[in-house]
Amino acid sequence: MEHEPVTLVAEVDRKIKPDEVKWFFRGKEITLSDRDYTMSISDNKVCSLILFNPRQDISGEYTINIGGATSTAKLTVKGKPRWWSADIICLQLLGIESCYFSSNPDQPIKSEKLRG
Repeated sequence: MEHEPVTLVAEVDRKIKPDEVKWFFRGKEITLSDRDYTMSISDNKVCSLILFNPRQDISGEYTINIGGATSTAKLTVKGKPRWWSADIICLQLLGIESCYFSSNPDQPIKSEKLRG
């Protein structure tokens, strides 16, 4: 779910050095300057990639490469529903006969110009 932290973990059966570990997103290496991610190694055997604020645009394949051995996982980040509530929409229609608003195509909110 969007904005809920996600951790990808890879565990190996030998001690590893930090310079042996590389994470990739959609084939591009993730670097320490990428603010969407934090990388860590614990017990010299467990590698983690933490996404503190995942969004739908960072869904895709994540690959870890540890000294030439690779593993890939597909992450799908689903967005929270965003619905407008008719009671919080406040519009002043100036010379417009009608307008339609919808974040859900099955339930448009209709407003027509008041005559009077």
